Amino acid sequence: MNESAQNAFLKTLEEPPGKCFFLLTTSRASRLLPTIRSRCQILYLTDNQCEYDFPRWGDVPGLLAELVTPCEKEKSLVAAADTAQALINIASSLYQAAAEDAKQEWTPRMEQAKELESAGLKLLEKRLEGAAGSKYRRSREQFMSLIHTWCALLALRACDIPLETLPNREIAENMGDLPFRIGEKRAFRILDHAGALLASLQVNVNDELALRAFCLNAAVKTREL
Repeated sequence: MNESAQNAFLKTLEEPPGKCFFLLTTSRASRLLPTIRSRCQILYLTDNQCEYDFPRWGDVPGLLAELVTPCEKEKSLVAAADTAQALINIASSLYQAAAEDAKQEWTPRMEQAKELESAGLKLLEKRLEGAAGSKYRRSREQFMSLIHTWCALLALRACDIPLETLPNREIAENMGDLPFRIGEKRAFRILDHAGALLASLQVNVNDELALRAFCLNAAVKTREL
């Protein structure tokens, strides 16, 4: 719902019909108006476990922590630039890693195909290229998901959600006291920017520009919250 729709819905929420129960679901609670949120009981769903196995995935949580750690504006700008470049480097390495992985899997077939005619060999080469592309898309999707998951865990911890109830505890437990130093409002705004990053990368947007915009927004534009 946009702001106008939320305002229009507010009257119904304040005086609902009899025997009526409203269930509002969102991945971006901070997009709801304060007047809407104040009239709702908020329940955070924490059972969405994600698994990550793309190359260098373990570097991402630490980079994001450096990105949003409270500091002076000048240092925030440096953190935004450095983190963006590091994330871009990881994203850029995903296709090469996928191609090498697919090539290793397909090596026996390619060896057996040496005696085939050129048409048959070219068909196998196209299949190898397709396998590499499929692996790359999976890795890229995991990469985007990890950024959003980390930001979601940051927001949940900022709301003092117990660590033992969270999914992906191996990520959340390494945050230390960072979520409480940031605060709920800023944490949810960072999560908003992560959601915007996911949305932009689903369409024809340059990955490098999208990652730089996300890092700048998360590190600098939220720092006063």
